[in-house]
Amino acid sequence: MTIAAGILLANAGSSNADLIDGLVEYWEFDGDYSAGITEEHVGTLQAKGTGLTESGFVPGKFGQGIDLESSDANNQASVVIGGDENDFDFTGGSMSLSIWYTTESLYRDWQTLAGKGENGSWRLARNRTTPSQLKISLWLVGEGELDQQDGSWHHAVAVVDVSGHFLYVDGNLVASNANPGNIAEGGLSMQIGGNPQAANRGWDGIIDDVAIWDRALTADEVTSIWNDGNGASIANLIGLGDLPFRLSIANNGANLDFEWESQAGMLYNLKSSTDLAADLSTWDLEEGDIPATPSTNLKTIVRPGDLARYYRVEEFPAPPVTIFSDDFESDLGWTASVNDANGLTNWQRGAPSGVGPTTGANGSATCFGTNLASDYEFDANISLRSPAIDLTGAGLTKATLTFQHFPDIEGEPFDNGTIRVLMNGTVTQLGTNVGTVTAPGAAWAEYSADLPPEALGQMIQLEFLFTSDDVQNQAGWYIDDVLVTTSAP
Repeated sequence: MTIAAGILLANAGSSNADLIDGLVEYWEFDGDYSAGITEEHVGTLQAKGTGLTESGFVPGKFGQGIDLESSDANNQASVVIGGDENDFDFTGGSMSLSIWYTTESLYRDWQTLAGKGENGSWRLARNRTTPSQLKISLWLVGEGELDQQDGSWHHAVAVVDVSGHFLYVDGNLVASNANPGNIAEGGLSMQIGGNPQAANRGWDGIIDDVAIWDRALTADEVTSIWNDGNGASIANLIGLGDLPFRLSIANNGANLDFEWESQAGMLYNLKSSTDLAADLSTWDLEEGDIPATPSTNLKTIVRPGDLARYYRVEEFPAPPVTIFSDDFESDLGWTASVNDANGLTNWQRGAPSGVGPTTGANGSATCFGTNLASDYEFDANISLRSPAIDLTGAGLTKATLTFQHFPDIEGEPFDNGTIRVLMNGTVTQLGTNVGTVTAPGAAWAEYSADLPPEALGQMIQLEFLFTSDDVQNQAGWYIDDVLVTTSAP
């Protein structure tokens, strides 16, 4: 954060302000290898073969990221961090590493996202040749997201602490233990996308927004960075960006007039303290959840009697606006239809029993399922349509469908679930399918996807279509807690 003449320049959510505590370094990779805190920690591309000729800056998770092209011993790329290498040793102490990445190929074992070396030093790497596991040095293995070689972004946080080790992937704690960290001195320069103690193990993919702390991040802090998959850059969370929004304060008689840059879809907290060095969580809340009035917010408060008082404005995303919601605990008018000749399978609302889940999502009493008390039958073709949903609101630019489901089905290419958007009262499909469910999963899980642009400005119905073949029957597809939201204005 930047402070000038008692005026705080901020761009941070209130729950995330403490992320600056213990932050050793941060790399944005927005067109260069510069470090956000200490200039000497600038990175340098170390590469050979196609790693040298093809690595470069490309669109990242936020702004740009570095695309490292490593494929074999003759084609490698990594970023070597400058300055005092001891700054990243954390010998005998705690540390946390946050990193966003994509995977282009899994060409060998121990491919490294970032590290200081081996033999007791720290690194975050692929676990041997497994297609889906990450490993924190010698201490902890957990399921990652490495086999999705489709350009999708993932987020990993490695925490080494005196109380144990914790590995988070995409906001979820995937592994932990109670073994103390006891990190050994590395003696080599930290690398991003490579292992300084084992050559030819470079990452093949894009890396972005890397940050490292000399303390253990909390689960809430990890959640704030993951931000439901949308991500929140460290720059935006703690105000290290080049363009933090500006807060100005003017005397106006018995009042103070505040003015700051604001943007649509955000909320703001105005806080103050008489002690600039006080923990940010202890600052007084003058007013909270202030809606944005882009491009500038104005606020007037009574001038305090203190000789000196400091002010800060925190920015954070406004919660989404609900357009439609149904937890199926009452009948809102969903329509179930049988489209096959057998008529032995249909969508039913009620309490699941006999097969499939034992309750609705989150322990609720009621859900919809394809035969609540028995397996679905052969050659089923059934549809479930929602009541009318109004997407005609002015200025609506995006609508997102989220629901819980329990897909105990045979899976592609045999049995499938499809989500579509129909023009209200017709069978006319609007845009492409919202999504398909082709993989079995015998547990409740969240499914979320944006509705197609063609649905915006229309009265619509959601359709959940299920089809089966004539080979194998299973418990079926269950859905619950259907929600359609849009971003806050």
